[in-house]
Amino acid sequence: MQNKFLRIEDVTDKFPNKKTKTFWVYSLHNDIYLGVILWHPQWRRYIMQFESGCLCSVKYMAECYKFIAELMQKRKQNGK
Repeated sequence: MQNKFLRIEDVTDKFPNKKTKTFWVYSLHNDIYLGVILWHPQWRRYIMQFESGCLCSVKYMAECYKFIAELMQKRKQNGK
């Protein structure tokens, strides 16, 4: 997915003991770290955990939502 506002970096390899994917999220505008997308086992879904003090517009949140929706769809298709 081509993003207009976010750079989403797959950092799963940095956490070898985790069974699910992890992504760091940055602003494309100024390359500031915004937070992490990770699996939340209690909710059984991926979530965006924003960095403390992070301010995001609706456009940023919409891109996060679309990315997470795609992750969940792939997970559902793979039978997990």
